[in-house]
Amino acid sequence: MAEDNGSVPIEIHYESSDSLSEMLPSGAGTPSSRGATSQPTTNPTRIYRRCCQLRETPILKRVTEQLADAANWCPTTGIVNKLDLTDYYLQLADLVTLGDYLAVVPVRELVLENSGLGDEGVRVVLAGLLGARRPPGPSRRKKAKHDDQGGVVERLVLKNNKLGPDGWKHISLFLYMCRSLKYLDLSRITFPRQPPGGNGNNATLPDGRQIPRTISDIFAKALAERLGGPALEMLNIGETEPSMEQLNAILEGVSRCGVRRLGLAHNCLDERGVASVARFLAAGKCEGLDLGGNDLRHHMDAIAGALKERDPLWALSLAGCNLNQASLGKIAPALVRLDGFRFIDLSHNHELFQSTPSAVGMLRKFLPQMDCLKRIHLQDVNMTPDQAIAIIEVLPEVGSLAHINLLGNGPLVKLADARTEEAQEEACALYASLLAASRVSKSLICVDIEVPKDEAGEIVKAMAKQVVAYCLRNMERIPDTNISAAVASAMTETQNEVQESKLPAYPDVLVHLVGHDVLDEDERRTSDGGDDDESTAPDEDYVIGGTGVVKALTCCLENRGVERAGRGAGGAGEAGPEGEEGAGGERAASSRQLAAGGKAKDIRR
Repeated sequence: MAEDNGSVPIEIHYESSDSLSEMLPSGAGTPSSRGATSQPTTNPTRIYRRCCQLRETPILKRVTEQLADAANWCPTTGIVNKLDLTDYYLQLADLVTLGDYLAVVPVRELVLENSGLGDEGVRVVLAGLLGARRPPGPSRRKKAKHDDQGGVVERLVLKNNKLGPDGWKHISLFLYMCRSLKYLDLSRITFPRQPPGGNGNNATLPDGRQIPRTISDIFAKALAERLGGPALEMLNIGETEPSMEQLNAILEGVSRCGVRRLGLAHNCLDERGVASVARFLAAGKCEGLDLGGNDLRHHMDAIAGALKERDPLWALSLAGCNLNQASLGKIAPALVRLDGFRFIDLSHNHELFQSTPSAVGMLRKFLPQMDCLKRIHLQDVNMTPDQAIAIIEVLPEVGSLAHINLLGNGPLVKLADARTEEAQEEACALYASLLAASRVSKSLICVDIEVPKDEAGEIVKAMAKQVVAYCLRNMERIPDTNISAAVASAMTETQNEVQESKLPAYPDVLVHLVGHDVLDEDERRTSDGGDDDESTAPDEDYVIGGTGVVKALTCCLENRGVERAGRGAGGAGEAGPEGEEGAGGERAASSRQLAAGGKAKDIRR
């Protein structure tokens, strides 16, 4: 039929399920055809094609490919889960068609990052989103209350589009009226600067014309008085570069709205801006805050002073904030006091590890005190292998830590491609410390670090492989039933792959240095019986691996010596108990003996 192939559009009536059959004359068509078209279509692809036919615009392949995915929409309601048009330039005619479509088909998540939106384009898209309603079921067919209005979209990304004052006004109106919105990303959309004096309602220009309300006031008022109340959970206005007066007005609206997660990255915050952020934190509603890319070296005391012990803050990004050891020392004690703090990002702060003293001692002191910390990012901080080993040593003491990111650190990247004997010893020391930490820890499930290349040698690659093995073992121990279901599925696939493709034999030198492979049950039973101690004893060819382990131990012992001496009083911390790591004196003595060993013949053996 014409309705089936899309050449004739079907009018959809939510109020009556049999409206189409009433429009058809009695006896028209066969019984089978009448039964096939008695219900309005919910197929999102067919509806989109008909919208394009009505507007006489081309059918966009990028859209139809996503709508054709059966897993991306619900057959009963027709609601689309996600429509992603990132980096896909849309002309105004295409946006008008998309607006028509969004008004008919509910979409939960819409991503229009860098899609060429202008003021008029964003208006038609937001109007369509605001006009969408959930398809009513039998029990809701006769209900027409305000709960059915206000859109269906929950997550909207408009990042990196060129919008002017009118575009921001359209966004403000949408933000005020949309009840379903939970996540809004407006980052990299420059906030319009307006002449001073427009904040008052009766302000006038020299020629007598009245100055309208500023965009920041409109946006703040829309946030504070939105019809959806505190339903908005996250707002990202990073790289919008408002003035500090505009930012202060916006943050007042954010506080009144009850936004729990806020992105303010790369907004050139000064003392006034930091003071506004501190007032927002002091309200006690913020759960996550992104301050990355702002120079906060001399403002951390204001941020720390706004935090209270019972605050719900659990995530803080200080990436690229030009921090050094002293500035980190101001915020770290405040974070330790938080009950549920789980994530911190210190990436791109090179001075943390290049200054003297560095932040290593402070991190060694405060990380074990963060009982709930689950994730830490130390990406691209110019961390040296010795500094990395010193931090890795205390990871098992962080009881809940599940993920650490060490990517992008130049000295560590070089060790992944170590070719000289000295570099390979350094690599052995680094990966041996990671192996020991993942083996002792019961929560660590992900270590982001460069994968060793073939040139680094078999021992280094075997250590890296065993780090993954211990992380997989820890994943199996996750108590959360919801997570365990996904992990169990992933582990089943992993184990099947391991069984189907035989892995390389576990190197004897690694068995002697760090123990048997935890995934090899036969080896584990043999080691429990104590029959293979002599068979795994290393010969002189494996001294280089042992030398690397000794270097790791030496680094750890030196850091403990520094702590005991009280060096770096600004944050080095006190020394731990002598027996904290067990038999510290014996390990120091053994390291002195092993350090005098001869050179290895070849690490690749």
